[in-house]
Formats: sequence, structure tokens, C-alpha cells
Amino acid sequence: MSSKTRKFESLLEAVPDALVGMDQAGDIRFVNHQTESLFGYERDNLVGQPIQTLAPSRSMGLDLRLSGRQQTELSSRSTSVCPTSTSEKSSW
Repeated sequence: MSSKTRKFESLLEAVPDALVGMDQAGDIRFVNHQTESLFGYERDNLVGQPIQTLAPSRSMGLDLRLSGRQQTELSSRSTSVCPTSTSEKSSW
């Protein structure tokens, strides 16, 4: 892992919000400590799993398939980092 990558991941770990990075296929590639705390999963059990692990579409009534525009945006970069606030209680 490069020095730049380690530095970037250290920065993401320091963020007080839950962060999840996923690849174009929707598989989780990065989570920070807040994500582990919020969802109750260990990092090793999340990385490599589909994003639906954290937001199951059936239980939430969501369609997590990417629209054409989202797929185009994701294909132009290798990962996507999406913040989820930990300061508010979830109603799930």
C-alpha cells in the first residue's frame, strides 16, 4: 500500500461519520471505524461484501441498482465514498 493511500485512509478513519467505499460492482472496499460501530459489523466481515449488506433493499423498500448516470459516474473512478452520519439515530 502506498504512502498516499495510507495517509488518505488515516484521514478517513478520523472522520466522525461512517464512511463506506465501494467499487463499480457495488462491493464494499473500505469502511472506517464509525461504520463498524454504527452497523455492528467488523471491518473484515464487510470488505468484499455487496453494499446491500448494510442497506438490504427488501427491508428498506429501496432499489439499490445504479441508474445509468450513476453507473457512468462510478465508472470514471475506481471507488466511491459515501458518508452516513452517526450523529443521528437511525430509524431502521
